[in-house]
Amino acid sequence: MARDQVAMELHQWAIGKMKFRPQGKYVHTTIPTVHNFSEICRGQLASIWTFVIENIDSVRMVNKIKANLALKKQGYKVKYGADQKYSQQLEDLKNRKRQLTCDLQTEKKVTKHVEQDVNRLWTEISAVESCYDGCRRSISAIKQEILILQEYAEQCREDEARYEEYTARLRHKISIYNKLSSSKKRIYSSGSKVEDSGTIKIRDSCAAAGQYLNELTADNTDRDEDGHNTENKSKEKLWKAVEDVVANESSDSIISSLVDITQDAVDSLQEKTEAIDLKKDIEHLQLVGHRALSVSEGHRAPSVSRT
Repeated sequence: MARDQVAMELHQWAIGKMKFRPQGKYVHTTIPTVHNFSEICRGQLASIWTFVIENIDSVRMVNKIKANLALKKQGYKVKYGADQKYSQQLEDLKNRKRQLTCDLQTEKKVTKHVEQDVNRLWTEISAVESCYDGCRRSISAIKQEILILQEYAEQCREDEARYEEYTARLRHKISIYNKLSSSKKRIYSSGSKVEDSGTIKIRDSCAAAGQYLNELTADNTDRDEDGHNTENKSKEKLWKAVEDVVANESSDSIISSLVDITQDAVDSLQEKTEAIDLKKDIEHLQLVGHRALSVSEGHRAPSVSRT
C-alpha cells in the first residue's frame, strides 16, 4: 500500500472513527492534516498502521459490542415474524458462520501481512545478494591487484639491489679517483711504481742536477758559445726546480723522496752491475787498448766523462 494512501486512511480513522482531538499543550492547535500523518507512515511503519486501522475500533464501538454480547448471554432473542419459528440450531449455525467469517478475515489479514513481510524479505535478500556479488568481484579484483603489486614490489627490490651495487661500485671508483686527484699521483718507471707530485718534482730536480753535472764535467774543448748557453740554461732550470721543491715541499717529504730515489738508483745500478760480463769487458778493453796504441798522437785523448 502506498504511503499517501496509508496516511489518508490513518487520517480518516483517527479523526472520524477514533474522534482524535489535540490534547494537553496542543489543545489549541489545529487538527493534523494528511501530510502530517504521512510523516509517521515511512518505511515499515506503513504496514503497522495498516494493521492498527484494520483491527482497532473506537471505545464507543467496543462498548456497543460488549453490550450486545451481554444481552445475548442474558437470553435476548431476536424477534421473528408471526409465521417464523425460532430455531436454536439455526441460530448456532449463524453464529458459527459469523465466527468463521471473522476468523477468515483475520487470517486473510495475517496472510496479507505475512506476504508483505516475505516480499520485503525477498527484496532485502536480493539487495544483499547483489551487494555480496559486488563485494566478491571487488575482492577478486583486489586480490589480483595485490598479486600484481607484489610482483612489481619484487622487481623493485631487485632493481634497488642492482642500483645499490652500481652505487657502491661507482662510489668506490669515485673514491679512488678522488684519492688520485687529491694526491696528484701518476705512474712512474714504466708503470711499476706510483709516486706523488712531490717525489716527481724532486726526481726531476735530481735529473736536472745530473744533467748540469754532466755538462759541467764535459771536455772544455767541446764547449763553445752554444755550450755556455746550454750550461746556463741547465743551471737556471736546476735552481728553478730546487726553489720549487723547497718552497712547496716539507723537509720530511724531501728527505723521504730522496731516500726513495736513492734506493731506486741503487736497485737500477745493481741490475746493471749484475748484467756486466767482466771477461767479455776485459777482452773488449784489451782490443780497444791495442787499437789506441796505433792511433797517432795528433788525435785527441778521450774526455774525462767518457773515461
